[in-house]
Amino acid sequence: MAHMIGAVFGALVAMFLVSRATLWLFKRLGDRPARILTAHAVACGAAVILGGFGFANGGPPAFGYAASFYVLPTLVWLAVDLLGWKGRAAKAPPAADLP
Repeated sequence: MAHMIGAVFGALVAMFLVSRATLWLFKRLGDRPARILTAHAVACGAAVILGGFGFANGGPPAFGYAASFYVLPTLVWLAVDLLGWKGRAAKAPPAADLP
């Protein structure tokens, strides 16, 4: 049980850091939901691929096992980022008010 708590906490921290890095890499896409979805998809894909090889332990890659660790934390941070975007979009002035 303690192993699973540590693994879930580690996956949350790891996906937070990886998703922040991918959001930074995709900043040219602007502050849109497409950027957030793309960044999180790339972050999750990278985590599953790297985690699959890491969990292999000398055997075949364990991509399914890695996905079971990293998909849920990715969805958590995706929801947080989409809610943050929604809040930023609600506070933004209408396009007609911009010079």
